Amino acid sequence: MNRCKLEENALNVINASIRQQGRRRLSTEDERLLYLLPQLKMKVSGFLLHNKTQLDFNAKTVSLLDPVNVLRRGYSITYSEGKLVSSIKNVKTGASLKTILQDGELISIINEKTEHHE
Repeated sequence: MNRCKLEENALNVINASIRQQGRRRLSTEDERLLYLLPQLKMKVSGFLLHNKTQLDFNAKTVSLLDPVNVLRRGYSITYSEGKLVSSIKNVKTGASLKTILQDGELISIINEKTEHHE
């Protein structure tokens, strides 16, 4: 019986030691989390700010390249037979062109072509 009591006491000591180590470990991890939390907030804030800046830049670029805004700056978009005209080679004399401007559309007939050589 005495031996059982000794073993029970030993187990109680081990149990108390494990509980104390667990509490210390939890306390250490709590302190670590309290230390890391501001750093995490700062990194997330920086990440979000960087992405917002990139998004704003991309939105501005899209706005500048928006065909409506391109037309407002004095450019036009020209089609021949429903296809975008990007070269004089794509248009034949006598062809009908549709040119879109900021404030309307023009329909024109090609009377003459003059190629520019670079």
